[in-house]
Amino acid sequence: MATSSSFRECLESGILPDWSDILGPSSTSCRVASLSAGVRKIAAEKLSREGYVQLPSGIAPATRERLARSVARLLKLGWPPTFVMVLDEVWELYEGFGTWLPRLCLTGDFLAWYVEPGTKRRFGCRAGFSPHRDRVDPAAFFPDGGPKYATVWLAVTPATPENSCLYAIPAHADPGYRKGDGDQDPLRRALPTKESFQVVRCLAARPGDCNVFSHRLLHWGSEGSELPTMRRLGVGKGGTLEFLRRNKRAPPRIALSFVFSDPSFERPYVAGKPDVETRVALAAAQMLCYQDRWQLSKAEAVFFWRLASRRPEVFDPGYFRDKVRAEFVASALRSEGVAGSSNDDDDDDDDDAEEAALEAMLDGEAESSSSSYYWDDYDDAIRHHRLLL
Repeated sequence: MATSSSFRECLESGILPDWSDILGPSSTSCRVASLSAGVRKIAAEKLSREGYVQLPSGIAPATRERLARSVARLLKLGWPPTFVMVLDEVWELYEGFGTWLPRLCLTGDFLAWYVEPGTKRRFGCRAGFSPHRDRVDPAAFFPDGGPKYATVWLAVTPATPENSCLYAIPAHADPGYRKGDGDQDPLRRALPTKESFQVVRCLAARPGDCNVFSHRLLHWGSEGSELPTMRRLGVGKGGTLEFLRRNKRAPPRIALSFVFSDPSFERPYVAGKPDVETRVALAAAQMLCYQDRWQLSKAEAVFFWRLASRRPEVFDPGYFRDKVRAEFVASALRSEGVAGSSNDDDDDDDDDAEEAALEAMLDGEAESSSSSYYWDDYDDAIRHHRLLL
């Protein structure tokens, strides 16, 4: 185990920390509220007709506080918040949320977010994702209109317009939701006039609330305010507005997202409830899959690749080959370094990245039944793949 738990030192040494030193011992006492028959019926109808539904999770405040502390601790040490999936509690929640979506299976597509306006912390975010759909296939629905792919987005801390929350365009107001977007901009198509902006829904959430939405919901995360919140105002003596508590801005928005899918649409990334070593490999793999968002340095990309590729046998082959490996190669062969990363890229990092990328590419070629050739020459391989990127 590493003598330090910081990401930078682990990045340089290649030795992982004792996760219990960072996150503390796990506890599986967290529980998700079950849905009554009436709530389940209305939630299913809303998810089918509008593309989303908001539900309280019912998880205990102690569980939310534990998750928030763990994410904050990871970020303080320079680690991505997604490594909170090492905790047993995350997988207990994953299984619990699965009871809300009985036709779908957990995929392992998990992410954690720490959004704070103006933050300079590596792997912290100043805002959420820009407008997007989680998947492009408009045909992935059951005959009753229910989605074959859905996300449960859990607000660990408050998610409000002041500190960032989700916004969405409901399915009935989105022409491309079921028919597809073709080559058109889905946002411009859904909001062609000034009046059409009135359909946008603010999905603010209290701690413990969940936004459950389909793969086709057009949604985004906002940027919060760096200024103090005015929610602490109250009427004081003399009828004047005064700050009743210390005047400070809203807390960081911490959220976790859990993805579920019908295996006919997207297969689970891992089978069953993974052990700690597999969770670490999966967290690293997820960082590579979303490398464009994090703008990984070459050293970071190689570090995550080596973690993910320690246990390739635990992953679905399509996920590991088509997503993880492909995104690693794209990140490792990026022509320029990334400012603000945990380790400034230098010539040694470039060499390590290209060497690891070549090895990954050749492994991929060896595993691909459609490949008719291998590269014996290193420079030809690198040049070939750079042309494809």
